[in-house]
Order: sequence, then structure tokens, then C-alpha cells
Amino acid sequence: MGPSHACSYADAAADYAIDQKVMSDTNHFHQFISLWARLRDDIYCAWIGTEEDLRLFDTWLNGLHPRLKFTLEYSTEGTIFLDLFVSTGTDNSIKTKIYSKPCDSHAYLLPTSCHPAHICKNIPIGVMKRVRRNCSEEADFTLAKTEYSQYLRHRQYSEDVIQEAIESATQCTRESLLGVDKVSGSSNPVKKQYPLVMKFNQKLPLMSKIIRDNLHILELTSETKEMFNCKSLFVSYKMEKNLKSLICKNKYTNKLSVASNQVVSNVDENADSNAITNINHGCFKCPKLCTLCKNFMIESNSFTSPNINRQFLIKSRLTCDTQNIIYVIYDKICEKIFYVGYTGDTMKVRWANHKSHIKYGKKSCEMSTHFTKHSTGLHKLDKSTTTAFTASLKNHLSIILIECVDPIPGKSMKE
Repeated sequence: MGPSHACSYADAAADYAIDQKVMSDTNHFHQFISLWARLRDDIYCAWIGTEEDLRLFDTWLNGLHPRLKFTLEYSTEGTIFLDLFVSTGTDNSIKTKIYSKPCDSHAYLLPTSCHPAHICKNIPIGVMKRVRRNCSEEADFTLAKTEYSQYLRHRQYSEDVIQEAIESATQCTRESLLGVDKVSGSSNPVKKQYPLVMKFNQKLPLMSKIIRDNLHILELTSETKEMFNCKSLFVSYKMEKNLKSLICKNKYTNKLSVASNQVVSNVDENADSNAITNINHGCFKCPKLCTLCKNFMIESNSFTSPNINRQFLIKSRLTCDTQNIIYVIYDKICEKIFYVGYTGDTMKVRWANHKSHIKYGKKSCEMSTHFTKHSTGLHKLDKSTTTAFTASLKNHLSIILIECVDPIPGKSMKE
């Protein structure tokens, strides 16, 4: 979503890069534009020129800025703009009706959900008022309210609640819902509002009633009477933690608790077997120092992503004999090249395959393909003997084990 002011910046940039140029006299297509309306990256244009002129205008638009790409959709019958289907009436006036995408499931909040009662009660009213606001013709409103009533029934809203919402929307004029008939020039100053913010719980008493019943206390002094009125105090609920928020964290954290006595160490490709001590989680060399561990294995309790240069912790104890693992192979020559793989075998077995494929030029994965492609240049290796090949390859590659995963029943993780 980005920062809170991102949309304002985008609007200002689009106004300068698009709107001002489109509506200026330098645009020789300006005479064909009857209406130009834009919301973020959606634009509605009422065009009174020919279809050929419209296509030329589209070409001109796409030449305004190299990073702006416009997609043209047009029709003489009407077109879609946001949640509206816009067409022309018999008197050449703009006619609208509500529109929703075919993939819209209309998954409104269930009335049985653990939310304040007024939220579930107001959802059908809000839906019907939106239908009323978007439909400029009574016939379209009649059809749409029947359609959206069915959506609400599918979400288990009662007939009484739906009918009450329809009556509430019918009593409102479309002008009032659009906000064009608001009374202006009121002499009464608008007083500040003060929310009483608390976590919602169904066992709580009706807090708004408690406030109303005790509001007279604030009228005991002239200062509080001037500051507060019956509408200046209201209850605002914030969401309590649910199962999802308790189980799944919104942000991944790589901080270790102090109580666990774990220390994060930087990934050092030249680290020896004594680089890490007194920790339980991480990638470790085997005590026998096999060929893999002695020459290629990075011993650390964290690993770094070359793409984002961010460090992550390894959450289990991993060795060359661990099965069902995910691993990373770093290319020491090409710093931005790395390979992420997985295997149901131990890393010792998997690395033997990798090493063989690199030596004999078998393109079984991206890593061996990369080495084969650059075998006469960046990755020229001594393949005269096994010892010479291992000695030269250790200057090109390093490996770290990052995760042990549970295998899926009935499926193999072997490549």
C-alpha cells in the first residue's frame, strides 16, 4: 500500500502529467472531449469526435510520458467506470447504474460475526444506499435492489433487516446521497468530537447508553458544557486479537529472545568449525569434516539474501546428514548469482549430484547450467583429477543449509 501520502503524490503527479496537458489548448483533440474525469489511474472520457480521432488521441496520450501506459476501452452503448456503468440518456444526459465485476463474491460480513451490533445492522443499509446513489433511473434501482437483496440473503441477513435497509434507502433522495443538497452557511460552529476508544467485547455493557445517561455531569460547569454536547462524545471500538493475529504475525521478525542465549553471527564464507559456539540452531559442519563440510559448507546461524541484502535466522540445527532440507548455493565469482534448492536426501548426497553435474556439464538445474555456460570463462575449473576439481570448485561455490521441512505425505522432495 505504501505510505499514507502516496496517493496524494500520485494524484498531484497525474494532474501535472496528464490532466493539465489534456485540457490545455496545446492538445488539438481538446475540442472532442465533452467530459474528462479521473480517479487515481481510472479515467472516464465523454468523446464527441469520430472513432478514428479517438484512436489518434489514444496514441497521443501514450506519448505524454515514457512511464505512462494507457489502455483504451470504448463503446457507443456505454462503458464501465469504477463501480458504475455509464451511458447516455435520451436527452444526451449521463445515465448511470451500479456495476460489479463478475469475480465479485459480495462476501459481506456475516451477521453472526463477533462485531458490534450496529456494524452488522448498518451493512445492508449501506449496500442499499450505494445502490440508490449509483442508479440514476428508478427502473435500474428497482432491478438492482432485488439483485443485491439476494446477495444479502446469501450472507444470512434476515428479511426484516433487508426490507428495513431498502426502506431507508428509498426514503433518501439521490441528491442527498450524492451530497449536492447539503445546507451551507450554517451559523452554528462545529464542535470537536471525542471518541472513547476501547476493545470490543460482547460481554461489555452498552457503552454508548452509559455515556448518554451520564452526560449531564459534563454540564455542571460552563467550560465542559461549552466543550461537549450530546454528539461530541461517542464510542469507537478497535479490533481485539483473533486466532489469525495470534497465530500468524503481520511482520516477520528475526530478533532472538534474550532468554534463549542465542547470538546472531554474520555469514562468513571463510568461517572455520570454531566460528559458532554455544548455540543450538544453525548450519553446522559434521565432526568428521567430510569433503562437503571441509571445502564448501558455511557454518552460521543466519544467512543473507543477496537480492535484498537482508539477514534471516536459521530456526533448526542442520548438518550434511539432515534430510528434507532447503539450501542456498552462493556463487563467489558472480556475487548476485545464487541457487536455492531442496532435497529429500541428505545434503551430502545432493551435493555429490551437484558436483558431478557441474564437472560433466549436465544441465540439471540453473546452477549447473550457469557453470556449463561459463566453463571456459568465469568458471573455468581444473577437471584433471577429483582433488584438483574440488580444490578449484571451492573457490567458486559455498553452501549453507537454511531450513528443514516436513515432507508431504505421498510426495517426494527429491529432484
